[in-house]
Amino acid sequence: MARIIVAVDPAGGESTIGDETGVIGVDRDFDRQLYVLADRSGSMGANWGLAACRLALELKADAIVVEKNYGGDMARQIVTQAWEQLRRESVTKGLLMPMILEVTAKVGKRLRAAPVAQLYEQQLVHHVGEYPDLEGQMVTWVEGMDSPTAWTPPSTD
Repeated sequence: MARIIVAVDPAGGESTIGDETGVIGVDRDFDRQLYVLADRSGSMGANWGLAACRLALELKADAIVVEKNYGGDMARQIVTQAWEQLRRESVTKGLLMPMILEVTAKVGKRLRAAPVAQLYEQQLVHHVGEYPDLEGQMVTWVEGMDSPTAWTPPSTD
């Protein structure tokens, strides 16, 4: 494993009704193969910070990647506050907080999903386990629908 990240796509934007926050654990190996290790996506409001930090602890992730389009620095603050809460509860066991990498989505979900689909077609993405909700959303979402939780990998190089 070259790098383990937790990628977060907070609910927000034009429609938040029924919109879920995507929280996905991903590993990249030295051959640039990607492995989906966990899907903790769901409707969780601002509690996504706790879900992301708990998953980062579980997977020993070195970074939490957040999309900051809807709220600017708020995403960073949510992760930092969640990690501090877990530290106070002695959940972090003295571990350092993973890096917070902020990305800005510059195109719509359809355009961001195209490279992901290509990675799957090239058999460069593998699921470690079964993720029926994630997989169902990945194959049924079409442009114009409310946002799915389907993972769109951020650039972390």
